[in-house]
Parts: sequence; structure tokens; C-alpha cells
Amino acid sequence: MYARISLATRLNKQVKQKIMLHKFTRQELDAVYHIIMNKYHRKNKACYLVLFGYAVLFLLIAFLGLQKAYTDAMAFSLIVCASMLLVIWLWVKICHVEYEKWEFFKALEKGYPEYIGEYRK
Repeated sequence: MYARISLATRLNKQVKQKIMLHKFTRQELDAVYHIIMNKYHRKNKACYLVLFGYAVLFLLIAFLGLQKAYTDAMAFSLIVCASMLLVIWLWVKICHVEYEKWEFFKALEKGYPEYIGEYRK
């Protein structure tokens, strides 16, 4: 299985401006919301697949390394490696998965505050 996270993480500037200036009809706003949420769900799924892959590889490396010889240095390096992988994964999750959705809701708060409750369900 192939997991890819798209690097296009920003909301289109024209779409963002039209949302903030209240220029979309309700149907157009629904269409934009569904497009953004479909992309969000795909990216989120890919992100969790990557996390699962990280966990499997880390456990394999830890098992093979600790089976050979257990030392304090080995345990420390595994902890550092695991925390680095977690930080990288969180950065990808926040900056490349959540950001477009966050931008949409910020623009929605400015242009269509009456719909914010409906879309944040």
C-alpha cells in the first residue's frame, strides 16, 4: 500500500477571499467544504498509515537491536529515535493535514459566522 501526503496545504487565496467577503452561495460553500473535508480525510488516513509504518519499523529495529545486546546507550538511542519520529509525525500532521481545514474555518468565521456551527460538527 502506498501512502502519500500532498504538500498543497494552503487554501486557495481566491477561495479564501470569496469566503471572507461573503461571495459564495450556500451550495458553493457546501461544495468547497466537501472538497476540503475529502482532502482532509485522505491526508489524515495517509498520515496515520505513516505513523503505523513508523511504529512497525521502530519495533522491528528495537527488537532486533535489543535481542543482540541490551545496553543503556541502546535504550537511550531508541528513546531519542522514537521521540524524533513522533515530533516529525506531529509536524506533518499539524502543518500538512490540519492547516487547510483550519484556514477554511478561520475564513468561515469572518465571512459566514452563522454557518460555523453547522460546518464544525
